[in-house]
Amino acid sequence: MVRGNKIVVLLEVFALTDSYLAYVRFNIGTKVAARSASRSAASQEFVDVVPAVVRSAGKVDWVEIQSFDWQTPPMVRQAYSSIIVGGFMG
Repeated sequence: MVRGNKIVVLLEVFALTDSYLAYVRFNIGTKVAARSASRSAASQEFVDVVPAVVRSAGKVDWVEIQSFDWQTPPMVRQAYSSIIVGGFMG
């Protein structure tokens, strides 16, 4: 942790790119701590929150949601079929 540093939230990232009128695609990776579930949000929480933020910002056509957690992409696909999803291996 660095004192004074600020971690931006997704809506702030969208607003920043909008302020530059930039053509930007967003590859959003969810981070789930599989070995220590108490250290991260559950897959369902990502599915409930991230796509809702994407939609509220009008960025559905500009995002792809990916994860090393193979539960999250199909859950996003089922709830929000218009959002592109993918999974990481490795």
